[in-house]
Amino acid sequence: MSNEQVEPMGRHRQPDRDRPGGGAGSASTATSRAVGTARDTADSARASASRAAGSARRAASQAADSARGAAREATTKASETAHNVAAKVSAVLPTGSKPTSTPGPTAPPTGDERPFGDLVKDASAQLSTLVRGEIELAKTEITQEVKRAGLAVALFVIAGALGLYALTFGLIALAEGLAELGLWRWLAFLIVFALLALIAGVAVLLGIRRIKRVGKPERTIKTMKGTAVAMKNARAKSIPGRRPPV
Repeated sequence: MSNEQVEPMGRHRQPDRDRPGGGAGSASTATSRAVGTARDTADSARASASRAAGSARRAASQAADSARGAAREATTKASETAHNVAAKVSAVLPTGSKPTSTPGPTAPPTGDERPFGDLVKDASAQLSTLVRGEIELAKTEITQEVKRAGLAVALFVIAGALGLYALTFGLIALAEGLAELGLWRWLAFLIVFALLALIAGVAVLLGIRRIKRVGKPERTIKTMKGTAVAMKNARAKSIPGRRPPV
């Protein structure tokens, strides 16, 4: 065999990347993969946006329903309040009576003859002031009752501390002293225990007595009951043929 024939057989095979067109195929594959990944990402983004839009629509619908319900409730409460105020105003307005004197020229309205709107405003303001006053009264009474309850709790704590320290130190010392006087040791310890139990019992009784003094806000309850009765009477007067409650 000649050298020209051996030489092509001894050459190494050219790699694919060195061949013409091999790099272009790899680039095309990478581009296709990138396009597919971008398409998948876009689809995921569209799906997420669609879900977010659906959630936003549901939240907006729920918020609108809640707002409509609150508006209806506020309208109902306002109507009831206006009815109560009108009943109070009709109750406090003087009943009309015919004059016994000879008719004369119509007198101009005095300062006492105020418009109905002003009377309604005054009644609303007085009602608000009354409610705020009752709330402040309840706060004051509750604060006082809490202070009394705190004093009772402090007495319980003092009783517990005294019992603990007494059982730790006094029991041993006093029992040993009684034993030195000739008593049996168990009897001496029993006497000391009975004395300390008596002191703790007195403290507990004082605390229970303090707790029993903690009562309800009687003034606030009485005032609120009076207000409720007055409102019922005003409503009964505003309705013809209905007798006011006793």
